This record gives sequence, structure tokens and C-alpha cells, in this order.
Amino acid sequence: MDSGNEGLSQGLIEKARTGKGQSSDKTADRGILLKLLQIGFTSAGDNTKTRRFTRPAIELILHIGTEKTGTTTAQKWFARNRAALAAQGVWYPRSLQGAGGSLCHRLLPVTAVDFADADEAFRIHGLDTAEKHAQFSADVARRFKDEVAKAGGHDRWLISSEHLHSRVNSVEKVARVRRFLEPYFTKTTVYIHLRPQIDMAVSLASTGARTGVIIGPETFTGLRATSTYYNYLDLVTRWSQVFGAQNLVVIPYRRQPDFREVIAAALGLDITAFEAVEQANTGLDWQVIALLNQLQREGRSHLAKRLIRTGAIEALPRNQPLRIGLDMARTVQSRFDRSNAELITRLDSLAKGDLDPDWERFNATPNIDLLSDDMAIPEPVSALIANMASMIVCERLAGMFASAERALARGNKGHARGFLRTATKLAADLDPALDDPETVASLLKRLNRLQRKAALKL
Repeated sequence: MDSGNEGLSQGLIEKARTGKGQSSDKTADRGILLKLLQIGFTSAGDNTKTRRFTRPAIELILHIGTEKTGTTTAQKWFARNRAALAAQGVWYPRSLQGAGGSLCHRLLPVTAVDFADADEAFRIHGLDTAEKHAQFSADVARRFKDEVAKAGGHDRWLISSEHLHSRVNSVEKVARVRRFLEPYFTKTTVYIHLRPQIDMAVSLASTGARTGVIIGPETFTGLRATSTYYNYLDLVTRWSQVFGAQNLVVIPYRRQPDFREVIAAALGLDITAFEAVEQANTGLDWQVIALLNQLQREGRSHLAKRLIRTGAIEALPRNQPLRIGLDMARTVQSRFDRSNAELITRLDSLAKGDLDPDWERFNATPNIDLLSDDMAIPEPVSALIANMASMIVCERLAGMFASAERALARGNKGHARGFLRTATKLAADLDPALDDPETVASLLKRLNRLQRKAALKL
């Protein structure tokens, strides 16, 4: 470990011993941190201490969210403008991106999370044993190391994953993130984008509905001040303990809602020629949430999943957003007043009011209680939903096949395989019991033919 990092580590060890700078006595976390720092950081998949070596001066901006602060839109923008960023010396890596075309660096938190805390990313990547998770993490570390070696000449890197906020929820996990990154970067600055908790919760309700969660008043009344997801004081404390308070930049969402502008200013980017992207993960109409709720209640989750996976839900009107009312909003937000106030006193970047919602937005008549009503879906409507979802699946598959065929005609098997991987996942939704059997057979036959032609290994 180089001398600069030794000094930082000693400072952290002393903080771990004394508990100074922490909001509460977290003996277990301090013990874990102390042990990790005293034995020396190791690279992922390597049990030896970090070797002394001369590294090129590469700085990293590590964007950890939080969730529901426009992270998906920002990541789409970073990825769409990857070449333009690289031309200005900024590298937005590919090796940490998740499956299914994800532009978020989802794999970094996967390597930091314990197998016992496995989430949906483990299922997507087939990590159903601790051994598979360990091997997968080692493979991610190797691919990242290779990308760093190939990306010479770029002295600034940008890594973005809101799952570092939601999944990396202990000091030990944050320390794993640091030792994954430490061999490659001479300086890491952690950016945290904070939004008032009740605003985040309302936005998160649409995400929950998209993932099969039934949304209702209890979605909000059940929020607790001790939640690792919503307690920003604990979040900032965890990351400052491991990376150092001086290496954290906390941005108030109310004053700076667009993280792209934050990054452009921090890196001194000229973005006049950057391509624009559409806003992602916008809130659903409350009636759409009610429809998804009812499909779940009636045991028709397969229809709800189809509507979500095909993107049909995103095309529906959004004229009436979910509204919880001022009384519920104030009650829930007040649970975080104490920890928010303490955080604001600690950080110069936050001012009084930065973590308070715009209360006028909650003055409209609430509709949250309507989500509790049982609104039986007539059979003709269910049939219509099923037919619409079927048509969308078939149309999307046909479009992907056409794109793959064009790529093959140009001799670009790599691009063709990308289209076919996505098509293969979408084809898993085909069901002869729901879709026209002849159409299903024809699509699967065409998929198999293209897979062979592109030499796609599944």
C-alpha cells in the first residue's frame, strides 16, 4: 500500500478505534473496518496483500446514486456518449455493466454483496451457490483489470451504480468496493446525490409496481427511520469511514436535480456535441399501478410481467400521478428529520432545507387509498391485455431478427449476437397457451436458424 494510502488507512484505523466522527456506537462495523484495514486491502480474487507498484495517475468518480435521482437517465447518457467522453480523457467502462443491455455498472455491487444477501442480479447471472458467486466475482475483477490495461491514455474514469447505495449497506461491503478499485486508481471521489426521502419513496412506488410489488398506503406508512435505504446519515457515514470524508461529494437533489450537469462541471466537459437521451423510469399513472396491483391479486402475475417486460406499460398515459396527500407525506418525512439535521450540520455542501420536500406538490387530493380497492378485471379486458402483450412480444422479436440479419449481411457477427441474446431472453416469454402456436413455432424456428448462423453460444 503506498504511503498516501497508508496515511489514510491509519487515520481510518484510528477512527475505528475511537469511534470519532460517527453518529452512534457501531462496534461491529468499527471492528470489521479495523480488521480489514489492518490486514491490508486485497484485490478481488487475490488473497495476497496489495503489491507496491507505480500506478499511472488515474482518478475515479464513483457515483453511487442514490436510487430515484435520475441515475438510469444519466447512465444512458454516459453510455450513449462514451466515445465523446473518451475523446476528453474520460472512460466509462463496459466490463462492470450488468446483463440484458444494462448501462449501469451493476456488477461492482454484485462482487461486494454476500451470497447470503443475494438479490435479483444473482438470479439473472445464475449465481445460485456461494462458489459460483466467488468465481463470478473473480471473473468480473479479471475483466475489469483487462479493461484498465486496454484503456491507456484516459486519466479519468467514471463508474455509476445506484445499487452501491441500496445493496452495499454495511462498512464491510463498502470496504470490498474499495479494495476492488484501489489497485487501479490513485484517487477516488465518491459522489452521492440525495433527494428528500418521501420524494424518493413516491418515485420508488412506480419501480415497485414494475417489479410485481402491490402498492398501497402501507408502502409509505411502513417506512422506518432506521432503514439503511432511507437513512442518509448512516449512508454517508459508511462511505466516509472507508473512503475518507474528504473524498465524498454530497449533492442535494433539490438544488441540482440533473446529475449529468454535476459531472460535466466536475470534469470540465464540453457537452455541446453530446447526444441527448430520453428520460427513463418516469412515474406511472396511479391507474396503471392499480391495474398491475389487481393482476397480482388475481394470480395473473404472468400478464403483469409481460406488460412490463415488453414495454407496453411504458406506452400507457401518465395523466394522473400517484398522490399520497400532505398529511401522509409530512408524517413519513418527519421520521428522518433528526438524522437529516445531523447530516446537514456535518456537511458544508448541504444547507437547511436541502432535504425538505416541496410540500406544495403534496397538496393535491390523494389517490393512494384507491389502490386498496379491489377492482375485478372483466375477462374480455384480460383477454385484450393478453393479446396486446402477445402482439408486442412477436413484433419486438421480428424487429430483433431483422436487425440481426442486417448485421450478419454486413459480416458483423458480434452485433448480430447482441440482438440475438436479447431476442433469446424475450423469446422465453412465448407461450403456446397464450400466443398463437403457429406464430410461436415460426419465431422459434427463425431464432434457432439465426443463432446457428451467428454461432451464438448460449
